[in-house]
Amino acid sequence: MTLSARQLEAQCKHRMKSGQKWDDVRKFLVSEGMTDSSAEAMLKKTLEDLRSQAGMTLGAGGALAIIGIVASIAVTQVSNGMVQLFWWGPVLIGIPVAVVGLAKLLKLRRR
Repeated sequence: MTLSARQLEAQCKHRMKSGQKWDDVRKFLVSEGMTDSSAEAMLKKTLEDLRSQAGMTLGAGGALAIIGIVASIAVTQVSNGMVQLFWWGPVLIGIPVAVVGLAKLLKLRRR
């Protein structure tokens, strides 16, 4: 039973996320009835989408960490040097999220 176009896209995305090589995913798509050029186009689009998602994750995590740091510095400046409040939450969440986004982006860039 051949897969629908939506199922093929989902399989392509899943296989690329799990680290399968480009040629292996392309061979799978061709074995499911796609032409070589349409398989290449789907791979390129999927890779572009995954890179975009990784970039957004990196940006969101970095922005969250920066907001926490800037807010902490601003509160310290207003209170004449006494540390009144440090926004640990955004920093402690933002940095790991940014690291995950960066790792995904670097993994995808090697393809």
